[in-house]
Amino acid sequence: MEVLIVRGRLHWGFSVKYPLQSAAQFPLLIPPPTTLVGALAYGCNEGVETSEDRVSVAARLLNNVKWAAFGFDETLRGLRLSLLAVADMSRNIAAPYVRKAEQALFAVQAMGRVYAAGMRIKIVYLGEGLSKLVKCGWQITRIGSKESLFEPSDVELQKVERVDAKTFATSLYVRADVARPTDPSKVTEWEVWPLAEGSFHFWRGGPQEVVKLYLPLRLEEVSYESERVIKFGEELYAL
Repeated sequence: MEVLIVRGRLHWGFSVKYPLQSAAQFPLLIPPPTTLVGALAYGCNEGVETSEDRVSVAARLLNNVKWAAFGFDETLRGLRLSLLAVADMSRNIAAPYVRKAEQALFAVQAMGRVYAAGMRIKIVYLGEGLSKLVKCGWQITRIGSKESLFEPSDVELQKVERVDAKTFATSLYVRADVARPTDPSKVTEWEVWPLAEGSFHFWRGGPQEVVKLYLPLRLEEVSYESERVIKFGEELYAL
């Protein structure tokens, strides 16, 4: 197995909404794996999101990418991640959703965002045959909405190896089925869509299952216990 590690800075933060929201658009605190694969696919395909046969270009990457995770690449002890999330009031054209009230055609909506201006982040993609995606990592320009600008500063490809360690610490979110936190008060449980083709074609009904993750509550590393610890570079993780 290989890992593609992308490091860089957010310009102002990011905006990733809960799926299927229309009016009140609350933000996800962290980009889920599907968003990370979408960001990589957007770079691979020069901004084209759907191929000629109407198959998501992100779904095509699932032949190589089996998992993706996000984490902040700097530590601000005590700062709770939830404090970075806001809902800005904005006006949007709501005509497709309005039948009678003309005054609501240009309605006020809450647009969820996570403000993390200039903060360093890291994204890891785990899978096979990732060497052909290194260029795509350098071409990631956004994470989430088109305004969520991202500037890569380093992209590297490494081999993954199994290690005998039973504990590890990371700022990345971790699957709940492969690890458990040594201090549960430092994480929150989070459910996301799996990396499967159905997650990228939600108009067909969306996936029927979810993946449970442990998400750090603060901008700092969290210690975990696991029987499935892996290593890439100096980083320990579980998969």
